[in-house]
Amino acid sequence: MVARRAMLLLTMVAACSAKAPQPTSGVEDLYVDDFHSDDEGDCRPSDVPLGHREAREFFRLARQVTSRELHDHYDFAPCYVTGPVRYRGRPCTFQIRAGATGTITCNHETFDFACDSCDSLFAAR
Repeated sequence: MVARRAMLLLTMVAACSAKAPQPTSGVEDLYVDDFHSDDEGDCRPSDVPLGHREAREFFRLARQVTSRELHDHYDFAPCYVTGPVRYRGRPCTFQIRAGATGTITCNHETFDFACDSCDSLFAAR
């Protein structure tokens, strides 16, 4: 009976750990090369961290989240910066949106990110 409870506890810990937010690592060679806005009246370049340094800092501070968590808990801002990035050794592209969310896309695989401690990166200049 004790062994059974220990196994159940280990299974629960493993399940919780698998769903815990993961800090971003593996981001290299990031280069901001463009700005896009679907609402130029309300979302401008000053709303997004435009520099390479700020974009790298975003991914350093951000955590990987599920697409469901991104949808349910974060604003989908209509403007973003894009560019190439190497992620976990693979050539990819990234987006960072004004709502402190981002994605990295490698071929047909997309990784979602959110940053709850990036307010200073998104402060109006």
